[in-house]
Amino acid sequence: MSAIGAVVFLDGRPATGQMLESMGRALGSLGDRSDFLVAGPAGLLHRPMAFTPEDEHERQPLVGGEGRFVLVFDGRIDNREELTAAWGETPGPLPVPDSRYVLRAWEAWGEVAPQRLIGSWAFIVWDVVERSLFAAVSPSDGRTLYYHHGAGSFAAATMPRGLFVLPGVDRALDELKIADFLLDVVDLSRSFFVGVTLLPPGHRLRLGNGTIDVRRFWSVEEVRPVRFRRDEEYVEAACALLDRVVAAQLRSRSRVSLFLSGGLDSSAVAATAAPLLASRGERLLAFTEVPRISFPGPVPPGRYADETPLVTAIARRHPAIDLTLVRTGSRSFLDDLEILFDHLEAPFRNVFNRCWMEAIAAEARQRGSSVLLTGSGGNMTMSWEGHDLFSRLLREGRWPRAFREAQALAGGDLSAARLLVSQGLLPLLPGGVGPVARRAWGLLARHCEDGLDWSPIRPEFAGACRVAERARSLSQRRVDRSRMGPAEGRAWLLGLGSGRAADTAFRSLHGVDLRSPLFDVRLVEFTLGIPEEQHVRNGCSRWLVRRAMEGRLPREVLENRERGLQAADWFEGLTSARDQLTGELERFGQDDLASRALDLPRCLRAVARWPDEEWPSPRVMADYWALGKAVMTGRFILWARGLSPAGGRREGA
Repeated sequence: MSAIGAVVFLDGRPATGQMLESMGRALGSLGDRSDFLVAGPAGLLHRPMAFTPEDEHERQPLVGGEGRFVLVFDGRIDNREELTAAWGETPGPLPVPDSRYVLRAWEAWGEVAPQRLIGSWAFIVWDVVERSLFAAVSPSDGRTLYYHHGAGSFAAATMPRGLFVLPGVDRALDELKIADFLLDVVDLSRSFFVGVTLLPPGHRLRLGNGTIDVRRFWSVEEVRPVRFRRDEEYVEAACALLDRVVAAQLRSRSRVSLFLSGGLDSSAVAATAAPLLASRGERLLAFTEVPRISFPGPVPPGRYADETPLVTAIARRHPAIDLTLVRTGSRSFLDDLEILFDHLEAPFRNVFNRCWMEAIAAEARQRGSSVLLTGSGGNMTMSWEGHDLFSRLLREGRWPRAFREAQALAGGDLSAARLLVSQGLLPLLPGGVGPVARRAWGLLARHCEDGLDWSPIRPEFAGACRVAERARSLSQRRVDRSRMGPAEGRAWLLGLGSGRAADTAFRSLHGVDLRSPLFDVRLVEFTLGIPEEQHVRNGCSRWLVRRAMEGRLPREVLENRERGLQAADWFEGLTSARDQLTGELERFGQDDLASRALDLPRCLRAVARWPDEEWPSPRVMADYWALGKAVMTGRFILWARGLSPAGGRREGA
């Protein structure tokens, strides 16, 4: 685990250690020291952070291929045994750092090596002979690699701040990215800064002769069908794979901890990790966010605020779990935002979740844990609800079966009809017709063209940035729909790396490595490859994980059909910050970009007419979720310009 960087002068000028030292200082919170190597026009940087026992033996940059290759690596390799077997070798008696596996893979397979590596990783290789650079990022989980390609140079670094120390790279904000953020449009290659590009997950970059070639090396298009004869075989395979994936991610030099909720995702990770740790005499630290004691609500229908009964039942089932309930109290999401931005270099996407997520990370670190497991991605993999079943049944002409499934799942004729239309018919419509039909049906309240109720963006700014048009273009570029069908939309919803910057920020700010076993590419491929009927059957959604966790999780967790509400007391935290919101919004009005991007009049009206009740109603929630996002975005814009919350320049900016 580490931060990495590289500089290449395209005109052949020699790189300098001074430049790499400056990059290392900028990445100072990611690693204990800066080690670098200069090889002609290229220089490579490594800053080590130790999260596994093998990390303690990292010494990079590495040189291989009899002096031809120089490599720097950030991350974790989870298929070390398979790689060793593929090379016909046996593990040695001494700990081998993960970077050695990557260098060995590069020497053996060259540019196809990324396809053989499983885990969370990013690496850069400089070819001394060809004077070419190669970089790649794993398909999922939390690794970042940003790059800048200028007229005479190329540079890459784990975070943008590693690039800003170089000539010609500044902190000019990308207005299109601001618009995308405000409307939840995900472009995995666009950063918040002009001239700084993010290498998307599952992609590799090759720099040669001054030109850059970026291509995917992993895609949902290439996921192979997984077929067994019996339903039980799918469950057996899923359990075996989950055990294997979680075991690989338990490799740690400290205690292992977990974000635990009462849902099926993180609880599946807990029910798998706890017995594995117990078998080697270790315990699992579990942290659950709960609202204040006697929190009265309200919460929306079908949701619950307090996870305590469910997570307590999980801890009773698995005695190796040490459960801690975490309350954030009076802490506001506005507190210490500039410190967060220093590490994240982006606004925090889930505004009201920020307080409890950081509180748990800080508590885990204080309790001696630097590895924090999550259940992220589970609702698109192990606990997928099976929404794609209806469109597939309709496409195959199996209308009676589709209607029976919809009736069983929705529980009524009208609800079944709506389910069939929204999840069955609309996804099958051609690209040009689909958005129109969805708007007419009124089911996409948060779609980029219809989501203005939930977004603080000014409509004029959205139009000027052509957000809707670019979102449609991104959707069409994702994969070949004719091959993947509706499952393509699910694969995109996986995010496949859209939260990587936050993961890097948690390592930087809290010294905690977030790991998401349910995002493992093997689980992604397995759960995308099996028939949709394995995810939903006879009205039972999330059928795969409910069967897989039979006997591992308490009955009340497996049979629960309600959803937990993270940060259920979010409106109380917002109310406690009400007095400062007007001043925040007025300051945003003095900034050109913030005033053009944010619908400040709407936000000021929301502060003025603060509701006493009705917080769960969609109308009220839309206004105040938009308000929270506006303040998060406006503060980030001012931070990027070097301004302090109170006005004036920030110290050190």
